[in-house]
Amino acid sequence: MAKKDNEECGMCCSPGSSKLVSFGIVFMVMLAGILVGIAVFPKDGPAGSITLTTPTEHTISVNGEAQQTLSPDQLVLSLSVETQEDSAALSQSKNADLIDKVKKALLAKGVLERDISTDSYYVYPVEQSHWICPDNMADCKDDEKIYDTKITGYKTTHSLSVKTVDLNNGGILVDAAVQAGATNVNSVSFTLKDETRRAIEENLLKYASANAKVKAQKIADGLTVKLGAPTSAGNSYVYFPGPVYREYNMAMDSAPSTSFSPGEMVVTASVSVSYLME
Repeated sequence: MAKKDNEECGMCCSPGSSKLVSFGIVFMVMLAGILVGIAVFPKDGPAGSITLTTPTEHTISVNGEAQQTLSPDQLVLSLSVETQEDSAALSQSKNADLIDKVKKALLAKGVLERDISTDSYYVYPVEQSHWICPDNMADCKDDEKIYDTKITGYKTTHSLSVKTVDLNNGGILVDAAVQAGATNVNSVSFTLKDETRRAIEENLLKYASANAKVKAQKIADGLTVKLGAPTSAGNSYVYFPGPVYREYNMAMDSAPSTSFSPGEMVVTASVSVSYLME
């Protein structure tokens, strides 16, 4: 009876049968893994990630520009007075006296007090340097000399900025300032008043934006599409050229009166705009 049981057990638990059962289990596990992998990892995408993208908008991007040529409406003079004396106090005192005379001369020519301002003010020592022999040597060779610096005086420099809307009066103002004690005419520049700049900027940006829309419409017509609403606008700027400088040489008493001419300047505005295509 025991032998029969063993034979029946040998039929159901034979080595070959055990291998078939194990192989079937492994195959089912592998198949389940493959199915899970197909469900989780999209084709041609990175393992373990899913990327969702939205379609980009179809837009037309253009730049619009506008220019205006105009004459300056403000004259700015940069004048300075330099004085040098043995002491800083004396240098400052003398400089203050001359600056006061220059201001009075400008006011007498019609400049408003609020249009005269200080640009800079410096007081500094004037030094003289040379090679000397050391104190304990009456005479010495060149390679024994030391470099010595001594203060020989003090210099004061006071610079003024003078504004005027009378462009034809620039030469008269310069001559009056020099005769009153101005030692330097640093620059003579023709510019625009702040309120003029603001008005021009607003006007040109409006025309530059309109110019951008005209360009975009032409592109849309060429592509046979409808121009939609703007999606973005930026990089707006208005370029004001730098002041127009005029050189001035210190006039002698016998020299003719100084005169300046302002000339013209070109102001440019630019904007970039993107429009939808419908």
